[in-house]
Amino acid sequence: MTQCRENVCRDLAIDDALQRLEDAAAQRALHPHELGVTGLLQLYYRHKTLIQHFGTRFADTVDDAQQRRIINTYKRLRLHMTKGTQKPLRIIYYKSDADTVLAWQSSTFELYVAVVPSISVKGIIRLVNSVLEWIKQEEDHLFVVNAPSY
Repeated sequence: MTQCRENVCRDLAIDDALQRLEDAAAQRALHPHELGVTGLLQLYYRHKTLIQHFGTRFADTVDDAQQRRIINTYKRLRLHMTKGTQKPLRIIYYKSDADTVLAWQSSTFELYVAVVPSISVKGIIRLVNSVLEWIKQEEDHLFVVNAPSY
């Protein structure tokens, strides 16, 4: 096992990949306002093709109870999208007094976005489109796209 670890570390050190992984692990999680959209409380994006995921931390205005509620809402919506119906749901819009969540599933990704409840449906659609555009632009920095095989 030690030999295997040393081989992997040596291979990763060749093109400085090990240092880049260490740097990435040390970086703080992205804050929602850094995406340049207003009203975003948190997002979770799952890249189905690469089998990787990305998420922001929660906005500073979100307390622990609201964080748990949003995460539980994500879980419930994911169950509704993947289980229980013959034809899986692709988009679910959920609104409560405290927050609004949009869940979207396509063949290549799953996206869960929590926003402030004052944003309209059209506003959420614009926000989601902006987020997807940002993720597409930053894909090489967010995901391991061209991983070496061992």
